[in-house]
Amino acid sequence: MAVLLKEIAKVAGVSVSTVSKALRDHSDISSHTKALIKQTAESMGYYDDKGRKEQKKRRAVLKHVGIIIPGGASARRAEEEVTISSYFVTVMEESGYDCTFLIEDSELSYMTRIRIGSLDGVCIIGAQRRKADMLILADELCKEGIAVVTVDYSYHGICAVLHDAATTGRRNNAKLGEEAARLLIRRIEREPEAAEHIRIPGIPQQDNS
Repeated sequence: MAVLLKEIAKVAGVSVSTVSKALRDHSDISSHTKALIKQTAESMGYYDDKGRKEQKKRRAVLKHVGIIIPGGASARRAEEEVTISSYFVTVMEESGYDCTFLIEDSELSYMTRIRIGSLDGVCIIGAQRRKADMLILADELCKEGIAVVTVDYSYHGICAVLHDAATTGRRNNAKLGEEAARLLIRRIEREPEAAEHIRIPGIPQQDNS
């Protein structure tokens, strides 16, 4: 399924026209916004016409996973979650998995999209913003034998990768994404788990003294 500009806009927290201009390197868009949008588009698997044929070839042989990022995040948190998803996608693709961002709309629910795509697993980033809905979805996934991992929020019985709030320093978003991918792969491959949750320590602040 091709990634639409409106889907990229929703994840990046900008308008469709801003996405369109950024992907065409329009001078009206700042370099920071362009970088964020291009990173979002790449992590979501956006391809131009030339790259779409290669995408179809890959999908025929790869296992498939979905990424869900519920809307409503602040600009800072949205940028952090784009970083998490980017590192998640990198590890998954290096391990032979194809990643698809799942966007819920009035036509198709998350679960419907997951069933249509015959996904092997799902990663939910920022599930705390829609706790009740995401808990119901996670339960449905488990009942259907689909592996699920959450990032930044934990549900009872669902594997999660969490930032260790007790650790001083800034969030290690790259590590959150990488460990979420590795944990989801272990869940898909049904490898025994040593722990239900993984806590990622923060990055110590630099000492400029």
